[in-house]
Amino acid sequence: MGEKEFLKLYMKERGLKNLEEAKEKVDTFWKTVREYLEKGEKIKFKNWGSFEMRTVRPRRMVELKTKIEIIIPGSRKIKFSSGKGLIKFVNDKIEEGKIDG
Repeated sequence: MGEKEFLKLYMKERGLKNLEEAKEKVDTFWKTVREYLEKGEKIKFKNWGSFEMRTVRPRRMVELKTKIEIIIPGSRKIKFSSGKGLIKFVNDKIEEGKIDG
């Protein structure tokens, strides 16, 4: 599902008037998540999952073709861990045959 299809579904489910309003609400949600992650906060949604910012250390790698050692710089990454409720929901739908596993 692409963004536009998701926004149409969200608009219908929430009884919103147009796609712009749906997009604004979804964008506000993600903006808030991003702001808290930038502050180093972990965000938990009960039974759904959690987002947190992780620091990845720099590491060394050898280029196989040239045998030259390069250093991959450290970075920050967002990690999502799915919650028990989301996992159970997906597994139940797979067992019911409503989604492919």
